[in-house]
Amino acid sequence: MQSDYNFSSPDGGKTWTRKTFGVEQLVAVMSSKTPGFGSLTGGYVVAFPHAVSAEALRRPLEAAWIRLRKIAPVVAYKTKDTKNPEYSLYLEYTVPADAKTAQKWAEETIHWHKDKMSIRERDIAMKNNWWPAAEGHYNYELHIAPDVEDGKWQIMMNSAHWSSDVRGTLQLSELLFTYLNEYMVQDPPAVPSLNIKWGSETAKLTPPGVVAAAIASGLPMSTLFPKLAPKSHDEPMDSQADAPSTTTEVEVEQKSEAAPETAPPAGPVLFFRPTPVVDAEPKYDARACDIWLTAEESAKFRNACRAHKVTVTQAITALMAVAEVEWVLKFTQGGTEEERKQTIETFENATHIISAWNVVDQRYKLKDYARHDSVKGSPPFSAEGFPLMIDMATVREAVKYNKTTGEVERDTSAAVFWDVVARMCQDLWHSSDSDLPAYMQRELMCQAYSKIYDPTSYMIPLLMSSSVGDIEKLGLLTAFSPAVPSNAAKRLLIEQVSVSVRCPTPAKMVLAWQWNKRLLIRPQTAARWTSEKGMQEMGQVMKSWIDATCQ
Repeated sequence: MQSDYNFSSPDGGKTWTRKTFGVEQLVAVMSSKTPGFGSLTGGYVVAFPHAVSAEALRRPLEAAWIRLRKIAPVVAYKTKDTKNPEYSLYLEYTVPADAKTAQKWAEETIHWHKDKMSIRERDIAMKNNWWPAAEGHYNYELHIAPDVEDGKWQIMMNSAHWSSDVRGTLQLSELLFTYLNEYMVQDPPAVPSLNIKWGSETAKLTPPGVVAAAIASGLPMSTLFPKLAPKSHDEPMDSQADAPSTTTEVEVEQKSEAAPETAPPAGPVLFFRPTPVVDAEPKYDARACDIWLTAEESAKFRNACRAHKVTVTQAITALMAVAEVEWVLKFTQGGTEEERKQTIETFENATHIISAWNVVDQRYKLKDYARHDSVKGSPPFSAEGFPLMIDMATVREAVKYNKTTGEVERDTSAAVFWDVVARMCQDLWHSSDSDLPAYMQRELMCQAYSKIYDPTSYMIPLLMSSSVGDIEKLGLLTAFSPAVPSNAAKRLLIEQVSVSVRCPTPAKMVLAWQWNKRLLIRPQTAARWTSEKGMQEMGQVMKSWIDATCQ
């Protein structure tokens, strides 16, 4: 069974395939059953040291993209389905026969746009660009467009999330920009060459992340793929397995009367926002708002986290919870008086607000498989996540509803927000192991869940979060950061970074990252259930919490 998850070639090295497994299998199934769920976009505003036309950019970009394929063939995977049974998904890589074949792939996967819009607007528009897992579409595309500022370009890497994750996308983008910088900025500029010998890149066709994790941690593959060997004839039988019962029917009845079954404990009461349809036919499928802190505000926020001994990720989890609850109480969209009353009752009675998927990066732990440009390459998807059940009694210490005035009140004091709410979120994060053995166990759960996934389970207004981190401190894209003074001399600069996933349901994903000393927090959801005005109000609520708690 393990061999199914290592690439193999049935035709002498031309075409290579392996099955998907774990979270990559689950996300592929989700993306097909919940249209485009999780489609990932990593976008950049790029400034060159001299004016660059679309025609001047075209050839160097194609060459850089093809060169990236040689170093990281993951960008040229397709996903297909044997349909025996349905959603028996597998990845496929075909070795280019020659330079013309590679050029054809580049032309098919690079899309040029002429219209100008901001990178956030472009990112929203990209949410209409997705494909089902079984379609046989290439898993990665590039989208190139002029920025709203003359002379600058937007370069968007759009991918199937079952074949990518955020930090992996940042790695791939760093390689792409390294090659593009050589071709566009070197003095004299390098001449793009497509004389590549294809075939050796198949050494970087990697197994799933969970298999790489087993290798990195030294755990046996039987942890993932147990072999059920038949019992020996000499092996003693379980003495109780087939033993006849010595309990009479009368005794069973007496025991039943003496010890009646107790009722199971009550389940959690979840806080969900109302989800009336506010836009039945939106132009774009997504809504988002950007809470973009200045460098000074970002430093204050990080200093506050350090002072209270919580991580940025834990603090953002707390902000997400209090902001969501306050926003729902203040700005119930299009609801009747009765619906508003029900919202208040839910707020008062709820035991938890759920953040169903909280992303944890595992790629950096995979040793030989940690980077796409390593000898062995890196798995397509090497992140994972787990749920957090956020205690509503704790949230209600920070967000209150005054029945007398009908007003929503808040307590932003350090004694409540940092010492109670953020500390509770810290405890939640610490309650789930994130080491490789725990990751492997959750991958097995994802594999099992993929067989029974019901799309209605994500048609509810739950929360999700992904805190990418300080990109420069992660050692990614640093050579192109405006924050590094030495980069100012003759090289392309990445002025903005944009990260998002497609959320075609009422679920709300909150992403956060820092670039060029500025922290950006981006809540996003589907346009069908959240208006543009409502989304901007959500951003205002969260920003006001940051301002109030990071003095």
